[in-house]
Amino acid sequence: MRQAQTVNSSAYVEQRTARAAARIPALGHSEAAEMGTAELERFLALIELFSPDDWEKPTTCTAWDVREMVAHVAGAAASFAR
Repeated sequence: MRQAQTVNSSAYVEQRTARAAARIPALGHSEAAEMGTAELERFLALIELFSPDDWEKPTTCTAWDVREMVAHVAGAAASFAR
């Protein structure tokens, strides 16, 4: 019985989450562009604070150091800007 309650509870939460998400209005182009610009500005301000040693530090993505992660994020941003 406990297993069934967990499954039903989980399904209920997923349904409520889906309904709540459906009520969130879509972003317009200008609002999305403003948010993207603000995000990029914050990201650039953060990486400007890095010391030379910071670029070599590991990240939670164990195959990439900070330099490689920043390159990945920059590449993604460039592809979205097209």
